[in-house]
Amino acid sequence: MTQTITHRSSDSRVQALARWLAARFDATSDVDVTLLNAPDANGFSNVTLLFDARWVDRDGQHDHRFVARVQPTGDGLFPTYDVGRQFNVMHALEMSAVPVPKVRWLDSDSSIFGAPFFVMDYVDGHIPSDDPSFAAAGWILGLSPQ
Repeated sequence: MTQTITHRSSDSRVQALARWLAARFDATSDVDVTLLNAPDANGFSNVTLLFDARWVDRDGQHDHRFVARVQPTGDGLFPTYDVGRQFNVMHALEMSAVPVPKVRWLDSDSSIFGAPFFVMDYVDGHIPSDDPSFAAAGWILGLSPQ
């Protein structure tokens, strides 16, 4: 499977993401983005990137951790990908008993990551790995049935 993100330098990607976020916040200061990286455990379905954002608005300073899920641009686990559908399903589940992170924004523009993406809140926890498969090794196998 091939997952690629445009070959833009990390600095230019961070700056582009900061400008993109600034358009979504009612910020009175520039948005500062740091820690744009992939988690140690990552699935095969989308590219996952973690980042922190800091900005100031009329309510004060905000520091928030986010997750960007980027649609793969090469061969993948599934024959087709639709991050918009994933965004919509997760948004619908926010009002249910199913625990999902709050999804924030969906963007079909490929200028930042080379593919459509969405941004959601970061939720601290364990990430099931696909390499090696969480069904064959790792922390999930040690869980009790409860």
